[in-house]
Amino acid sequence: MSNSQGGVNIARAILAVYSKVGYVLKSGFNDHQKYKFAGESDFIEALRPAMIEAGLISYPTGIRGECKNIVIDGKPKNHATYIYTFRIIHAESGEYIDVEAAGEGTGNDDKSSYKAATGAQKYALRQMFLIETGNDPDKDPVTAREEEERRRKEQEAAAAREKAEAEKKKEMEKSFVPIPEESDVTGTRDWSGYTLATIGLIKGTKNFTEFNIVRVANKEGLEFLSTADEKLRAEITEISKQKAASFKAPEQPPVN
Repeated sequence: MSNSQGGVNIARAILAVYSKVGYVLKSGFNDHQKYKFAGESDFIEALRPAMIEAGLISYPTGIRGECKNIVIDGKPKNHATYIYTFRIIHAESGEYIDVEAAGEGTGNDDKSSYKAATGAQKYALRQMFLIETGNDPDKDPVTAREEEERRRKEQEAAAAREKAEAEKKKEMEKSFVPIPEESDVTGTRDWSGYTLATIGLIKGTKNFTEFNIVRVANKEGLEFLSTADEKLRAEITEISKQKAASFKAPEQPPVN
């Protein structure tokens, strides 16, 4: 790292990315040398959603080095060796950290420069966010493959949990009944509409899971109703007991 105007905001944002992305699977394969590798696109695919969520932006700000002509197997090639500076900015606060990474590439025409740029960005992102790829020379190849498979399964499980949480949140939002506003005239709340809507949701549940989602989504409102109108609250309680019994599940109070 070189230039920096960092602070607590960008530190927290980077930490948030750490918690979301810990490993990048190797989807690339080198046909000539027969090995798998994690490419620039793998890093971007893994990091981009987490960086967007954390409010982080990355772009190159500087380059130094050289591109010279060399000969390999009697053929002229271009060989580029550059050091790139990438800036990581926290969009909301403007705090930033500069990261330097070396890139090297050999190829025909202008391909060497592109290879160097791609490699530099990949390693800048890898080092900035401490990403594991399984490219550890100290590990036995079999152990490395097992580790990669374990990481893959962990990522799939995490993705499944995240999807389930998102679906649960969506169901909670659909099952939520807004607490009525206070009247500007009387200073009271009309709970009749709330009661009808909540009872309708309870009666419409098809299993105990859906029933429980309605209970949890409206816990605050039902607690409020308990002190505001005992009669309406008792009506919801009775409907809840009847519905819970219909699922042959252990009876539970609508809301404690």
